[in-house]
Amino acid sequence: MDETGWKIGREGCSLWTFASKLHRVFLFGCHKDDATLDEMLPPDVFHGIGVSDDAAVYRHRFLRAQKCWAHLLRKAIRLALLYPRKKSYRRFLDRLLELYYDAKRAAADGRLGESGRRQRAAQLEARLCDLCKRYWHDTTAAMKPHERDSVVQSTGSVTRAR
Repeated sequence: MDETGWKIGREGCSLWTFASKLHRVFLFGCHKDDATLDEMLPPDVFHGIGVSDDAAVYRHRFLRAQKCWAHLLRKAIRLALLYPRKKSYRRFLDRLLELYYDAKRAAADGRLGESGRRQRAAQLEARLCDLCKRYWHDTTAAMKPHERDSVVQSTGSVTRAR
């Protein structure tokens, strides 16, 4: 799921997209709030995995949640492009892309059984946590506030888990 917001006068509106293997739903002109999310995915009915950008409306909402790769990659790319002289941003992006492609290969590998897939997923998740934690500790102390905000948004779920 994903959402984007805009204003019409003082009124805030959103476009929300919800997708599954079988369905695609686009909800226009709604509010980006708990009430709208409750209407679309009632907590007592929806027991699936919530894949999101970690916006506040999704936090602590689903029994099982996954953060969206596209949002994390986009933020890493943005930092690498905005600050090309900062080698740490480029290294982080390179390692993140390497991890992303390894995960895509693992997902497509039909040779793995259920336990093998779980083990591989745990290894990839550990790599991601290590990468984000290392990046967080190595770079945030020397960052300007506007740079730190991008990193906090990108790695917030990892840093909360410490």
